Amino acid sequence: MRILLSGKSSLQMCHEMHNHETWEIIANIEGNGHLQFEDRSILFDENTVVCIPPGVTHAKYSETGFRDLWIQASDFPNLDCKNPILFNDDAENSITSLINILYSAQYGDTPNRKSVVDSLWDSIQAMILSRIEYRETDSRVEEIANKILQSFQDPDFSVDDCLSLGGYCPDHMRRLFRRHFGKTPHEYLAELRIKAAKKLLTSRGTSNYSVSQISHMAGFHDVAYFSRIFKKATGIPPGKYFEKK
Repeated sequence: MRILLSGKSSLQMCHEMHNHETWEIIANIEGNGHLQFEDRSILFDENTVVCIPPGVTHAKYSETGFRDLWIQASDFPNLDCKNPILFNDDAENSITSLINILYSAQYGDTPNRKSVVDSLWDSIQAMILSRIEYRETDSRVEEIANKILQSFQDPDFSVDDCLSLGGYCPDHMRRLFRRHFGKTPHEYLAELRIKAAKKLLTSRGTSNYSVSQISHMAGFHDVAYFSRIFKKATGIPPGKYFEKK
């Protein structure tokens, strides 16, 4: 059964460390300060929205006081993360406004209250996902692409580790990356490495690098795996590539 509660805080200076068995969505409507989690502290201001997964311990502090709106919900489909996600609401404060409407509907004399509240919650989820994707496509996806570009020649570089940085859900980041670049992060990495290998193989006439050396220089640990991937991408084994040029 779906659990859905909402609330509106009075002006307060702090909310001590606590956690919930449900998702908690907090929209700050007044004041600024720090959101404290077990491993980090993050600044919030008057239009900060934070999505906190179940079981995550958190607190909120302000020297001047804050007020916020909140929702606790047992489910949040399509947001499968273990760490909190923070972002700014849009210029119209759309998410905050919807939470305020949901709060009024839940505790007011609203006909068909449950269906209205459920519908509003579905809209809030869609707005949150849209806002997260907008922010992440502009910043986080570009950050991942730049990290791959800087590190692709390192055989120890891991795309999976890169996708997990910052507390984001790796599967979610893969979807955003593919939407933005038209390919997965692993495909992007493989293309960069094959491109580098082609350049190195083409220069074998002057460099005298072996295929094994080129494999490692292009970012591959295993020369047999490199040969298999290279032939699949070009139709030619790496040892024969120079001869074709």
